[in-house]
Amino acid sequence: MQIPQVKTAIAGYLSSGKCARRYTLTNTQGMQAVVVDYGATLWQLLVPDAEGNSANVVLGYDEIGDYEKGSSYLGALVGRVANRIKAGEFSLDGKRYVLAKKANDVNQLHGGRVGFDKHLWQGEVLADESCAAVAFSLVRPDGDEGYPGELSVRVVYRLTEANELIVSYEATTTAATVVNLTQHSYFNLTGNASVPVYDHRLRIVADGYTPTDNTGIPSGEIAPVQGSALDFRTAKTIGQALHSGDPVLADTQGLDHNFCVSGNIGEVIAEVSEPLSGRTMQVKSTYPGMQLYSGNFLADDACNSRKPLANHSGFCLECQYYPDAPNRPEFDSITLRPGEVYREATSYQFFW
Repeated sequence: MQIPQVKTAIAGYLSSGKCARRYTLTNTQGMQAVVVDYGATLWQLLVPDAEGNSANVVLGYDEIGDYEKGSSYLGALVGRVANRIKAGEFSLDGKRYVLAKKANDVNQLHGGRVGFDKHLWQGEVLADESCAAVAFSLVRPDGDEGYPGELSVRVVYRLTEANELIVSYEATTTAATVVNLTQHSYFNLTGNASVPVYDHRLRIVADGYTPTDNTGIPSGEIAPVQGSALDFRTAKTIGQALHSGDPVLADTQGLDHNFCVSGNIGEVIAEVSEPLSGRTMQVKSTYPGMQLYSGNFLADDACNSRKPLANHSGFCLECQYYPDAPNRPEFDSITLRPGEVYREATSYQFFW
């Protein structure tokens, strides 16, 4: 009898000389997920098409060293706080914290100069007869990238027999801090990264979104999607939205917006289908928000000269809390205190 399995191998060596390892999760339905301990990154996700031919449906680099240089967060686990924090500053319990920012960034993005995507995590194969599973752990010290509290994070990837890739997050802290973790894979259900994602049909269960300024910082308003290019309540192609000419896309040069969704692991909040391959992906999450990003700047990736990427060759559905939540009391809080446990989960289920 076939059972789900996890195989380990060396993924390559980092510039520090440290060895990175890859973990290949396989179910009995024909799916494989390859994750690496550097950045707790989803490197490949092999999914059959309607004719039974498997292909990788996420963007990734060929070599582990490119993940050190890459600037697009391909497949990475993003934190301590995903998305943006205005001016890289926030107050907590009466104290002001100034965070690290990348050069030329006016806000902090995805955890700062050296976010969770640029660290080697500790991997562990989990004994689970019902699915293939691996856990990654990371501890970052008090003051890391300007954040308070020593933070201990554990992320589990599970590939189930229902063709779900489930990503579960846990975190604890030694002092009051802020946490917002997400998975930053770029999907292309054609299995061919040279084909833009314009023909992917997308449905999002969300009536509202959070408008932002031209640096991606929300105003605090929840605006209706109705009548805009962001109205995906009825499925339409990503290209239809991108090529609509709607001014709502001008500042972001494409889709890069947080949708106000909510639900639990049993509720579908987004569905994407690709007509040529016959693949469909459904997303479920415990998070209240989901950032839709259409890969508007992939051509500017730091590794583009080695493995060229094109704008719109992948899209992200980043389930998370709202952007700039530490500075927006009207948004759900992302504060984590000692004695509490941060717990969230997102799943991506495939059909063909």
